[in-house]
Amino acid sequence: MSIYTKKTEFGVNGYYKPTPAKFRKVGDALLVGSALVSTQFGDNPKVMLITQIAGILGKFLTNFFH
Repeated sequence: MSIYTKKTEFGVNGYYKPTPAKFRKVGDALLVGSALVSTQFGDNPKVMLITQIAGILGKFLTNFFH
């Protein structure tokens, strides 16, 4: 393990700190993926609800990593 690696922490104090790129990419992918799935299954309200909650929750949680 390199001395230059830093452990990623989770907490409310990190909300306004910059999010690492890998977590931002995961959050954006969750948000876009959930939006695409919900548009494909627009006739099923349960799928729409679950995918939107998953996307928003995934994107929101990535803001707490620093």
